Amino acid sequence: MYTLVDVLMFRSAPFPDPDRLLFIQGLTAQGQPDGFSYPEIEEMRALAASSSSSAFETITASSQWNNDMAEPGPARGTLVSLDASIDFFRTFQVQPMLGRPYSADEEVPGRTQVAILSHKLWQSRFGGDPGIIGRTLRLNAEQVTVIGVMPPSFGYPLFWGPIDLWRPVTIPRHIVEDRNNHFFSAIGRLRPGVTAAQATAQLRPLLARWAHDYPQVSAGRGVKVMLLQKALLTGSPFEFITWLPVRRRRRGAVDRVLQHRQSPARPRCG
Repeated sequence: MYTLVDVLMFRSAPFPDPDRLLFIQGLTAQGQPDGFSYPEIEEMRALAASSSSSAFETITASSQWNNDMAEPGPARGTLVSLDASIDFFRTFQVQPMLGRPYSADEEVPGRTQVAILSHKLWQSRFGGDPGIIGRTLRLNAEQVTVIGVMPPSFGYPLFWGPIDLWRPVTIPRHIVEDRNNHFFSAIGRLRPGVTAAQATAQLRPLLARWAHDYPQVSAGRGVKVMLLQKALLTGSPFEFITWLPVRRRRRGAVDRVLQHRQSPARPRCG
């Protein structure tokens, strides 16, 4: 059964070498599914970049949010964004079909806000206008510049549900850096020939250090690592998605400080 589903659902994934993508799930001290804080994922990313012997080529952080679009006419409404670190495009090995991905300096809070549209949103809300690059949209209370459009094949709801746009992580740093805010997910790309077990072994020293340095937050926490294709095809309906509501309720200070950013989007199984 797994082989049949694998052929039908995963080998058609719209990015190269999907069998090297790894889902990294945090676990609470009670063994319940959880997300990660942004500092934790940054330390995982630093581990991936530290040596050619690292199990990972890249690790990316992402979190879903609802956004109010305040454009004239039919372009009003709520849009779901995937706010992701700049490693996202390298991890999935995809590029916008128009425009460009965002850069490291666009991840800095307070800088010019940018977004990459899904192909579906580009077609349905903007009529496939090739001049969309550089256009300014009003999302929430922000002026956001469109810098790209993703290819139609990347509208792949099996992973994260229908996404309208991709944005860099620009939540204020004092919120992002709070280790109590576990609202990010982590996906890594393995180096060729590396197994999920080897990747798990490389993450264990990080877990031990977090427990030692931040015992009130990290003592007893664990991690569950599996190939993304297996995470998608196990559980009910998909183990990959079932932990998301837990993560999204853990917003804490985000609710109090982000006055214009709306509640995180509800997960959809596609």
